[in-house]
Amino acid sequence: MSKLSEWIKSVSWDDPNQVDDYLSSCSIEEFLNLIEYLRNIIDEDYHHYEYNPYTFLPNNELSGFGGCSEISCKLRRARQFATFSAIYADDVFLQLNYITSEHFSPDSFSDDDTSYFEGLKYLFYCDISVILEYLPLIEADIAHIEPVRKTYCPDCFQRALLNQNKSIDISSVKKLVEDKVIIEVIHLDESSNTVVVEIKNIDDFFQGENLIIELNPMIAKHMAKEDKKLGVKNKKRPFWIGLINDFVDDEFASSCYYASYCRNDNAKLITSKPSDCMFSSIIQGEDVNTVLATFNNLPQYDMPFITNISILDALRLRNIEHESFNRYRSALDKAVKEQCKTNSKVEWKDIYNDILYPEYNKLDLQLKNIKSGAYSKTFGDILLLSGAITGGKLVGFQTFAPLLVTAGIGLGANLIKNVAENTAKMKENDYYYLWRLKNVK
Repeated sequence: MSKLSEWIKSVSWDDPNQVDDYLSSCSIEEFLNLIEYLRNIIDEDYHHYEYNPYTFLPNNELSGFGGCSEISCKLRRARQFATFSAIYADDVFLQLNYITSEHFSPDSFSDDDTSYFEGLKYLFYCDISVILEYLPLIEADIAHIEPVRKTYCPDCFQRALLNQNKSIDISSVKKLVEDKVIIEVIHLDESSNTVVVEIKNIDDFFQGENLIIELNPMIAKHMAKEDKKLGVKNKKRPFWIGLINDFVDDEFASSCYYASYCRNDNAKLITSKPSDCMFSSIIQGEDVNTVLATFNNLPQYDMPFITNISILDALRLRNIEHESFNRYRSALDKAVKEQCKTNSKVEWKDIYNDILYPEYNKLDLQLKNIKSGAYSKTFGDILLLSGAITGGKLVGFQTFAPLLVTAGIGLGANLIKNVAENTAKMKENDYYYLWRLKNVK
């Protein structure tokens, strides 16, 4: 079992209120010691896994650890990716935003720096809250936390992470972003050195969204008045060009870490950002346009035809119906590849309408025939049979006949054999696992 998971449960931090209570009263020294301890056990938990085609590394926006800093937004994205992982992945590697950061330094604190301390406690709270969304997957040895990131000097960075002897030139990307973006100051408070800006036209990094960021107060304090004007569309002033270049550098650094982790963990990157594909193609020496065209044609990672399911139910069902689980993944992969041959964007609704929906109907009909053929008895017996087959309690079909016998139904050997044979045929359907999952109540 994961040491991180064991520790979380030992201190009752699987209840977020307990995390709140701790952070409201801890000292800086306690806080720093705790982070050092967690960094150590995360490093101890980490190990390499053998290659399989269902090992993934999500970018930080998808996993919930990065992206928008609002906690409810983080948890929504984390639940979405955790659900996807429960019904599709064998291994998922996750990067924490703060706890394992390469920028963590105990020496950067001072006792009178309370506002900075409060900000870091919030980052810590976000990391722990998102970890709790993945806790069932961590305990199932599906989700794994990447180890503490190392700090490199700029000259060594790419060589250490990517085995690149020659620095990768991203000046063309910086120029592209610099020409497109518009930066506007949308909030200013001189008394607290608070400057909030909105960055527009960055679809390569955040599709369909603008980026809103609050500048570091120490940076805001030394900004020129011309750069702080509310509503002004800043673009060519040196301060903002520097900000954009730093932003692109940070995004490229993240992509380098992604590439390094994917190589070390034999994982496939899952991303919703064209910029990750753009940087990946530059790192690998591939044609940018070809990589972006492939990215744009792929369906999003999530599966909207499976909604409102319990991660625990999905994990229990994949253990009970392990063969069906593997069969459905292979069939779904094949279906997506076939759709991708059309050179047009693949939508999940097309997969659902053309493949899944007809198969669901076929299984529903088979279930209906089993029920109508097996019973001319009481309505209560029919309800029991239906509940056993659709898996309301996640019982496998291999335990179905004994369940009926012990319930005292007295169906007779031939009838039980007939039901078992027909239900076995249902399990041969490629999408039986998904059908079972959507019927869990």
